[in-house]
Amino acid sequence: MAKHRRRAAVITIKTAAVAGIVLLLGGLGITAYAFTLSQSFDNGRTVIDSAFPSDELRPAALGGTAGNAQNILLLGADEAGWDASDGEAGATLDGQRSDTIIVLHVPASRTHIYAISILRDSWVDIPGHGMNKINAALALGGIPLMVQTVETLLDVRMDHVAAVSFEGFEGLTDALGGVSVDNTVAFEADGETFAVGTQLLDGEEALAYVRGRSEFPDGDIQRVKNQQAYIKGVLRGILTPETLLNPTTLSALVSSITPFVQVDADMNSTYISGLALELRSVRSGDITFSTAPISGPATSDDGQAILELDDAGMAELENALKTDTFDLLDR
Repeated sequence: MAKHRRRAAVITIKTAAVAGIVLLLGGLGITAYAFTLSQSFDNGRTVIDSAFPSDELRPAALGGTAGNAQNILLLGADEAGWDASDGEAGATLDGQRSDTIIVLHVPASRTHIYAISILRDSWVDIPGHGMNKINAALALGGIPLMVQTVETLLDVRMDHVAAVSFEGFEGLTDALGGVSVDNTVAFEADGETFAVGTQLLDGEEALAYVRGRSEFPDGDIQRVKNQQAYIKGVLRGILTPETLLNPTTLSALVSSITPFVQVDADMNSTYISGLALELRSVRSGDITFSTAPISGPATSDDGQAILELDDAGMAELENALKTDTFDLLDR
């Protein structure tokens, strides 16, 4: 059985399309149109039944300053069959494999946001199922098992969980009038061609852009870089007066993404708006994306191509979460 290798430090690779959705909803929560938009979100979202494992299976809640931080698990699924409007909360995501896994850490100071991506092929212990790729947890036991797997890996409790389908990015992109990305590697995906340089993506192109994986030698590594470029473009489009002060655009943004969002029961507009208000001084330079450190590729005993996590780096990551000291780790 493959074992973790040791190395140091968290690798700072900016990634994660899913993080942008929570940031989008938070940003909308502090605008003049928050009330109407919040109603739209609350009425349109799908609430995940039993999003968390039993309390006895979870790490203890942190105390002191670290207890005032927030850890939010963000999941992304690239499934065309997602339908969050069928009225059966949570059923549309369970049984799939998660394509994007991110822990969003908001420190107690509310002066920064840290998004830690866990690559989907990371080789971890899935409680009750042994060693496997981390993205298999969702298929094996739904969102509660995915939460338990991440909490076991990091020994830190998640406060909230949100899941988003990649399909929602098409409407989001079109609502913004297109998203500009700085593309670093030329490739073709889903019938679309992406040259090196600045590209203005429409909705269909954006969906192909964030989905691309098999087209690259390093697979998921390049995909998360592309997702980084996309989400940077989304944030540039959102964080402008033309967008934030335009009720028609804001309404279109919320309407385009809400049908593709599933959240735990307590992750409602009141929570999101309150957190956004606390984060009102945070600027784009105060948002850091990183990945859980890996030591390299390997092959499992049953022949799977996997990524081994780095023990020393993971210990540093766990400590930063437990002590709310990401500012020290980020230096």
